[in-house]
Amino acid sequence: MSRARALWQRVPAPVIDLALVAAAALDVRLNDWEPTRLEFALAAVGCTALAFRRRFPLVVFLLTLPIALTQEVAVAVLVALFTLAERSRNRRLLAGCVALAAVASSTPWPLAEVDRTMTLVFFVCGLATAAAPVLFGQLLQAQRDLARRLAEIEEAREHERALHAQAVLARERAQLAREMHDVVSHQVSLIAVQAGALQVATQDTNAKNAARTIRSLSVTTLDELRTMFTLLRASGGDATELTLSPPLPTCVNSWNRAALTYS
Repeated sequence: MSRARALWQRVPAPVIDLALVAAAALDVRLNDWEPTRLEFALAAVGCTALAFRRRFPLVVFLLTLPIALTQEVAVAVLVALFTLAERSRNRRLLAGCVALAAVASSTPWPLAEVDRTMTLVFFVCGLATAAAPVLFGQLLQAQRDLARRLAEIEEAREHERALHAQAVLARERAQLAREMHDVVSHQVSLIAVQAGALQVATQDTNAKNAARTIRSLSVTTLDELRTMFTLLRASGGDATELTLSPPLPTCVNSWNRAALTYS
């Protein structure tokens, strides 16, 4: 079924319209009918109008109505009704068009030949015949609406999955930042403490200056690490997941005071 539908969708719309025009003209020709010039002109206009059924469905239907006067079941009228029902959501308009088609197909032609009983029978048959393409067109319209709605739901689900993936990524990034902060800051803090202890304990001026430089660089590194960690926290993750320890320079200063005391 899907393969046949795919093949049908590949057929260009003008080709389909021309085929319908030819089918309607053949239907009129095969009907036992000896038209006058006026009747032939009206039938030709109605059949040709099917080529424009997609742009002007209501006008095309009205132009095909004269064909229904000459035969009980007219292909042109049914095609026009189907196109109108497929593209219109006005149920009252569709009901009125079905009634018009039934009246046109049941009206005796010529008008002098009137049989009330047969006219009523033809009207009921015409009503049922005209209602069939309208129901089918409405069914296709509902199917398209359902497919469009399902596509929107699928798109919303894809968006929801993308948001969930971003949230998971943010949590993982926050966890990685916290672990990196714990490990790196601990090592750099130890370097700063050792440099501070060396600065106090050594008597060599060069060693004291080197220790001061190492301690200063360590504190700067801890500040930059804290800034980077704060940026990672701002880009994702909950605040409870990324709670930092006390300010690192304060910790370093306290460790330095402890080193001075023990020295």
